[in-house]
Amino acid sequence: MEKTDEIDLMLILNPHGWTTCFISIKNEIVELEITQVFGNPFFDLMESLMNIIDNKTETEFYWYGEPGGNRIRISKLMTQQNKVNIVIEEFEESFGKEVKKYETKINFEIKIKHLLILFYNQLKKIEMLMKDTEYSNKRKDDFPNKQFHKFERKFTEFINM
Repeated sequence: MEKTDEIDLMLILNPHGWTTCFISIKNEIVELEITQVFGNPFFDLMESLMNIIDNKTETEFYWYGEPGGNRIRISKLMTQQNKVNIVIEEFEESFGKEVKKYETKINFEIKIKHLLILFYNQLKKIEMLMKDTEYSNKRKDDFPNKQFHKFERKFTEFINM
């Protein structure tokens, strides 16, 4: 498990139902290619982040590729309540098939506020870009604005505590 504060990330809402997530840890970059065919990855991400804000000890969600995907598990550290452990596990099975084997792709600790700030700013960037007609025309209904505003309210309350 990686223990560092040298963590950053980028979310890119690509046209035609694809999203890319880059996670940088100590200048090593992990890339996740995510399809939006089987659900909305932004919605699932925000639900899990709000679970952490709501003091749940563990949450998980799936980001699918075609085929395969990743399970993202976020768990509060019992010894340090201001931090979470994030495990991203890869699988090969297609959507709807039973996953038989997960392989750990990345495992790291991060302060909850750090995690929320990183994701909030990437989500806010996309929300603002979606206001541009040319940008949004190629990404219709790919970003859940209502869910983002719900997350934004919870995020703002949490950060200002």
